[in-house]
Amino acid sequence: MTADYGRFHPREAFLDVLAEYDVAVTVGTDAHDPQQLRDRVPLLREQLDERGLDPVSPFEV
Repeated sequence: MTADYGRFHPREAFLDVLAEYDVAVTVGTDAHDPQQLRDRVPLLREQLDERGLDPVSPFEV
């Protein structure tokens, strides 16, 4: 979500490749306060949903 990384990290193009090859993905946010987290989670979910990606939890592996 920062200018250094583009709009999202991982970038949209990388998410596209993960979806193309059916690679499991985990995502995170570089939120430094609760409001940033509340703002970013829906945007990350939207990016994943658009690609049919369902993130995994390290606790599920």
